[in-house]
Amino acid sequence: MTERRGKILFSTLEASSTLEAREVAAHLDIVRDILHQIAGSAGILGFADFGLEARRIENDIGTVLEHPERAIVSSELIEDLIAFTKTADVMILQG
Repeated sequence: MTERRGKILFSTLEASSTLEAREVAAHLDIVRDILHQIAGSAGILGFADFGLEARRIENDIGTVLEHPERAIVSSELIEDLIAFTKTADVMILQG
């Protein structure tokens, strides 16, 4: 989880710091793939709510990626991803 959390934060930062829509889309695609993996395994591991949140954000990113030539990172998406990684931090600490 620690590695995935780091990749989510790094790719979110990269996506939010570029003005090139296709670069934004490439970074968001990485985040979406990680969230997809988390959503798929979280419920099995007993973290259903965490998995549902991962799926919700994954779907939000999917909507952005429907038009990669116009991809932008909204402040709401950034806030959602930061909140998600903070929840991951708590889960990591609770081990």
